[in-house]
Amino acid sequence: IKGDHNAYLREAFNNKDVKYRNDLLILGMYKLIYYVYEISDDKFTAMSYNLHNFKKLGEVLQAINYKMKYNKNAHNKYLFLTWQKLWQLELNNVTKNGNPNYKLIQNLPAIKYKKENIFEPSNMSFETIMSKMIYVNNDTIIRLGGEPSELATNTLKFFLFL
Repeated sequence: IKGDHNAYLREAFNNKDVKYRNDLLILGMYKLIYYVYEISDDKFTAMSYNLHNFKKLGEVLQAINYKMKYNKNAHNKYLFLTWQKLWQLELNNVTKNGNPNYKLIQNLPAIKYKKENIFEPSNMSFETIMSKMIYVNNDTIIRLGGEPSELATNTLKFFLFL
């Protein structure tokens, strides 16, 4: 996909310390969606959209969804906090080389001072938003006469470029 969104997304997923990482991600995604939906052009019908661009958008959204959940920086910290609870992050910092046990979990500050409970569900708001974006994109591809791609070889190529 052409456009200047790639620079923003690359910088957002840079493993170094980036000051405005969330802003770069939002701006990159905004510019990407703006480009694919051709918002600056007046469209009479949705059937005039570029099917190829929507397929690429689906691949990029899937790559972003994966990278946001699993990428870490040089200090082994998550680049984006999406689904993790505070106690899960504390546990990750404490158990770099060992296995967690119940006593260790009980002594995590978030659990010990009753800020959180291990039985609370993880934060799924990010996952819900990304799933909706991917669903709407796939639905658009189908309406344009195409077949949406799953997380596959084509999508994995974007992992190298983001």
